[in-house]
Amino acid sequence: MTPNASPVIEEDALIDADPDDVWRRVADPRAMSRWSPQVLRTRVTTQGPVGVGTRMRNLNRGGLLLWTTHAQVVRFDPGVEFAIKIRENRTVWSYRVEPVSSGTSRLAIRRETPDGVSRIALRLERLFWRSVPRFESRLRAGMRTTLSRIKRECERTAHARD
Repeated sequence: MTPNASPVIEEDALIDADPDDVWRRVADPRAMSRWSPQVLRTRVTTQGPVGVGTRMRNLNRGGLLLWTTHAQVVRFDPGVEFAIKIRENRTVWSYRVEPVSSGTSRLAIRRETPDGVSRIALRLERLFWRSVPRFESRLRAGMRTTLSRIKRECERTAHARD
């Protein structure tokens, strides 16, 4: 493990929507720019349906900074989990959907560092955000924003059907 990086950062939310509807949304990587305060655009660079092995390129922002990352789907369990690994920093980001009760879901966003975080990523975090903990605090806040936006979109659709 790389020192100074949290092995896991996770946030979750209860969503008043059917788990299948929540899943359909989070399993579409192109939709991330609607929710994430960091992702401006995602371009899937492989053909066919999204699944393990699908590759994508993301344009990200943090304040005035813009940067590109390359990702590959590493876990894809339909209706349950969608996870991508970011090549540049070696982190794994996942979305997990769980039914809670009839018409209610729990959605968790998780960032894992199973192979540590690359040295260059840690240096950049220290350079641009002054510390790794400060950068991770930003990530956690971004996760909460993302969850809030997904929740709003899912619940608006669910309530429109009622």
